[in-house]
Amino acid sequence: YFNYSVVGPAYISSHILDGIDTGEASTFQDFMGIGFLFGKNRNYNLDFRITHYSNGNIFNENPGIAVPFGIYFGYALY
Repeated sequence: YFNYSVVGPAYISSHILDGIDTGEASTFQDFMGIGFLFGKNRNYNLDFRITHYSNGNIFNENPGIAVPFGIYFGYALY
């Protein structure tokens, strides 16, 4: 298994998400997750992730958007 925590800049094309004004389109994205590699060559992965978007109080509007839970499936071509 593997786990990760990532923070970085992001750009959202619309600052209105789900009826919430998030301020500017420039924002930060942070997510944490855990995943598993499987298959004969360990080239499949299954991740479980929580994500949050916020401008870090740089702008006046900063309600933040949380994506409570995501499931991701991937395949590596190696």
